Amino acid sequence: MVSNKPIKKKGKNVALLVQQQPQKVEINFYDPLNAKNNLISSCKYRWWNFIFLFLYQQYQKPSNVFYLVQAMSNLIPGAAVVTPATAFLPVIFVLLIAAAREILEDLGRYKADKQANSQMYKIMRDGQQVQICSSDIKQGDILFLMNTQEVPADSVLLYSYDESRIGFISTASLDGESNLKIRNQVLPFTLISKAHDDVAQVFSNFFGRVTVQPPSNDMHKFNGKLFVSQDVPVKDIQSNTDSNQHITDQNNLHFEYDINFQMDNVLLRGVRIQNTQEVIAAVVYTAKDTRLMQNQLPSKNKTSRLDTRINFLILLITILALCLIVSFAVIGYTVNFDGFAYSAETNGPIKAGQRFVQYLIICSYLLPISLFVTIEVVRFLQSILIDLDKKLRRKDILEWQERNVGTPISKSPFYNESAVQHSVQVRNSIAVENLAEVDIIFSDKTGTLTKNQMTFHSFIDKRNTVYDVSKAMKNKVCPIKDIDQAAKFSFALCNTVLPQIENNAIVYQAESPDEISFVEVANHFGLQFKLKHSKAIFFEYNYQGKTISLQYEVLAVVPFSSARKKMSIVLREIGSVLLSDLTAFSQFVSAGAVYCTPQEIALPGETFVLSKGADSFIMPYMDIYQAPEFYAQVQVNVDNFSKFGLRTLAFGSKRLGGACQWLEQWDQVKLLPEEDGRYEALTGELERDLVFQCVSAIEDELQDDLQETLTSLLAAGIKVWMLTGDKTLTAVNIAKAAGLAQADSQFIYLTAEAYADAVKGATQNTQKQQEKQTLNQLIDHGVQLQTEHLTEAQKKGYFAQLAMLYEITTKNESKVMSYMKSIFNKQVVQEETVPITVVLDTDMFKLLIKHNLQYKFFHIAVFCSSVVCCRLSPQEKALIVNLAHQYKPYLTTLSIGDGANDVVMIKTAQIGVGVAGREGLHACNSADISIPQFSFLKRVIFVHGRISHFRNSQLVDYCIYKNSMLTFVNLTYAFFSKVSGNIVTESLLLMVFNTFMTFIPITGYSLMEKDAYDIDLMNYPQGLKYFNKKYSPNIYSVISSLLYSFICSQIVFHMLMFIYNYGIVYNNGFNGDLYTFQLWIMGSICIIAIIRVYIITQFWNWFVFILLIFSFIVFWICYLIGNYFTGFGIGLYGQLYLIANSLSRIITFILATFISTLIGFLGQAIQRIWLPYNSDILLHKHQKDCKKMDELNLDSIDLKYDYALKLINQ
Repeated sequence: MVSNKPIKKKGKNVALLVQQQPQKVEINFYDPLNAKNNLISSCKYRWWNFIFLFLYQQYQKPSNVFYLVQAMSNLIPGAAVVTPATAFLPVIFVLLIAAAREILEDLGRYKADKQANSQMYKIMRDGQQVQICSSDIKQGDILFLMNTQEVPADSVLLYSYDESRIGFISTASLDGESNLKIRNQVLPFTLISKAHDDVAQVFSNFFGRVTVQPPSNDMHKFNGKLFVSQDVPVKDIQSNTDSNQHITDQNNLHFEYDINFQMDNVLLRGVRIQNTQEVIAAVVYTAKDTRLMQNQLPSKNKTSRLDTRINFLILLITILALCLIVSFAVIGYTVNFDGFAYSAETNGPIKAGQRFVQYLIICSYLLPISLFVTIEVVRFLQSILIDLDKKLRRKDILEWQERNVGTPISKSPFYNESAVQHSVQVRNSIAVENLAEVDIIFSDKTGTLTKNQMTFHSFIDKRNTVYDVSKAMKNKVCPIKDIDQAAKFSFALCNTVLPQIENNAIVYQAESPDEISFVEVANHFGLQFKLKHSKAIFFEYNYQGKTISLQYEVLAVVPFSSARKKMSIVLREIGSVLLSDLTAFSQFVSAGAVYCTPQEIALPGETFVLSKGADSFIMPYMDIYQAPEFYAQVQVNVDNFSKFGLRTLAFGSKRLGGACQWLEQWDQVKLLPEEDGRYEALTGELERDLVFQCVSAIEDELQDDLQETLTSLLAAGIKVWMLTGDKTLTAVNIAKAAGLAQADSQFIYLTAEAYADAVKGATQNTQKQQEKQTLNQLIDHGVQLQTEHLTEAQKKGYFAQLAMLYEITTKNESKVMSYMKSIFNKQVVQEETVPITVVLDTDMFKLLIKHNLQYKFFHIAVFCSSVVCCRLSPQEKALIVNLAHQYKPYLTTLSIGDGANDVVMIKTAQIGVGVAGREGLHACNSADISIPQFSFLKRVIFVHGRISHFRNSQLVDYCIYKNSMLTFVNLTYAFFSKVSGNIVTESLLLMVFNTFMTFIPITGYSLMEKDAYDIDLMNYPQGLKYFNKKYSPNIYSVISSLLYSFICSQIVFHMLMFIYNYGIVYNNGFNGDLYTFQLWIMGSICIIAIIRVYIITQFWNWFVFILLIFSFIVFWICYLIGNYFTGFGIGLYGQLYLIANSLSRIITFILATFISTLIGFLGQAIQRIWLPYNSDILLHKHQKDCKKMDELNLDSIDLKYDYALKLINQ
């Protein structure tokens, strides 16, 4: 049962106050009126509200409202242009497509909900054990969970059948981490054992109350308090409880135990019990209140760059349409229809209103109704094509599938991995087409550019001796006795590793891969981690050929935090019994027991702390920081590690004595947030005055094909910024090794070390107002510059301007930028521009923000080939991405990372990419696109991103073209019919023109067409840099489409009009009527629109050919329907007979269609011959397979196709 204290205060904030009150859950007490069930329903609709909710959602879109108004305008008396069926069918078609998509998505959610709700669980309720399905579980129920069973609701672990009273869980479904995690039972063992030997019987008479904060989405914090009343059986409570009175309102309850619990006592919904026989847990949160469901929030709506341009172009077309509407309405109002027998007598205002509505309907076809629904369908299908791309699957999985054809992945060795760890997965289809326009990639380092597979390489001991452990572990050239013992024990003890027995071997699980490397190196040199309980850890220590078991009591663990960049563990060694055959350990004997912990760390039986962290964060709190000379010598070796790209961590220790007051205080604050002042003060007290023990160096191997991928991205004109928490030298050397910083790059170091004096001067802030104004004017001018369009001479001039900029600044400010001035001055005198890499650390970044100089940094950084930002927190990473958007809003940014600390950065960028690495699936779950490794980004951008953008741009141009042709022919007919408001397009064909006839071929085109072969796009990254459709559709492409559609409409109209005016239409000598004229006009436009798709098609295959045939079949089916049925109008009725008896009309029809399509074909041919795009050259290179084409410089925009053709023909 759940209850809250009632709040009597009235006002609009009462609901918020209620939510903030601690919630109470009564354990093993069932109240059907108040306890929430565990029914999961993620469905968007119900059968009875689908129509209402769906229509409400659809008519939030202005385009749908516009087309509905346009269709309803045909119901106005005297203003109808087409039949109601013709007007409403396109609107209905758009709604049906959208409804089908919504229904399919909701059915998928329904099936997932049904599967989750139907899982069976054993629970205890009111002291009785029952089997129920997951949806019937209530708050307060006691769960009995078996090994491998999934936890159905957020619960507190009351009891574990494991001997150590801990439970092991897998969180792979939440964060993708394969390492098992420990959960400790919250109840003391004595509380269970003293009552009864049968644990189930104990819990049948168990009653408790859990007090927790309201539901939240924080997956890392879950604090609360458990009150236990062992002496009050559940049945007695129920008998003494009024059915109308909550148990929380009774004041006579006595609780014997008051136990705090935190995250390591909680089982979240979605985790799975592993390697544990059975656990017992109390349900706290159910259904939507669980952490898992609280995190399933709708993703941020990200706008496509293509959509932004479409909206702008639609605005321009709307203006054009309004001009045409007003013009024709005015002309129609002024035309005199006297003398026409069919002209009804109407007054001026009514006539003007009718004309306005009529031409509003006619010109509305300029705004293609089919475009919005077509592009949504195409985007969805394009994302599926990416998911099916075998070249975007991991090699090991692809090889297994080739060996085991037809075998599902569920029966493979990879069955326990998530789909995002196998292949690329698209979560947001809009992001795909945005990939072609990426300007800057913001990338994490560890796990993204590297494999996050940590190998212990070297370490420095307290005497500043360097040990190359990688060689020692491989070649065994270094004896155990030569290894520093304090360093060895530091590596073995200062971690949260969990040992597991698998196939008679110890396998280590840890949240961080580097911790496993610490334990493994300690194992190699004689200190083997064997077992871990909730409050104790066990080792086997090999010393001089003898082995002894060691045991440590774990008193406290201060977890790692990105703010502190440290973690600490408080321990006390429990002395081992001295046996007769362990004389080798006699030197470690104290009070009759053996204590092997080096005395540099702790005395026998003494409480001590071991801390590790980033060297720049923790070493200032160590004793060697007070010895500058020795500290400088150690720092030299640390810097040498960094030069090889190794990750460094420093270890320190401190003795805490016997009775430790710190532990008592820690029990009071450990559940507080890290930002709380008391938490910071207490952890700061523990992690200072440390004794330096060692510095470790971990090697993190680069991702496969990383250098090739980064080189291609840079060649394509994409800037790559590495945002990492590592130290400067490590990050810079990784950038060099990965190819991010080119070999001949000039480095601009904006770091605290290089600018210690500049930082001091910059804080004085004494610049003059006039100098500020001069600076801002020049900076504002520079913001408008586009790096991609600058020639080398323009760049040199720009660098000279920057040099002048620094000359006019004040002394204090110019100190901060003086080094950059020297670099840019060198650029001016050099004949060729040298690549520049900017290196920025967190101290300088904070300084730039403090003095509002960040815009100057971005003004320089966007002209550099790469940027390396070091020692950044997750919030600072996101801030840099956000500042890039503020500096240049038109930039398209992509953020890529693999860990939970990259989520904020991923969500901030226009495109978020998650790497399914070893740090879980936090990044993937928040990303638009998920990839198994960084190198897949090359194909995703160069092939799928470019081709999807190309296809969708062509789709937009085509939709504008075909609808404009329809509008222009109607306006032309209106002009020649005294602006009467009639149209020349037949109703049935007009009704299916956008919905079926032209929808099918352009959809197929948008799925199969490409402008170059995949292999060429991968081998020539410069092709993306000069991608001709990169910023299409634009005003030029729209004008071209409108112009071509106008020409086609005039050719069709005037040629057919000529034969009607001056020729004989039918063999029997009779001329045709308006219906036959409409038939031929509309038929010609339909054929031209269909053929246009295949004129621009370059890649023909069976699918394209089938769609071509199908399109013509649909065309003739419409003719057959109209020929025999009048339900959609009488314009086609009986026309097939007349068509067969009109040779001259057939010839004119074919000739008009041929000329119109020929113009488009010739225009395309002229463009490819005299104004070829890079893709045209790449395409012909591939088709001719000419090796000499490899010599072509594709960077040249002025490259002529005739020169390329000469090379091909040689």
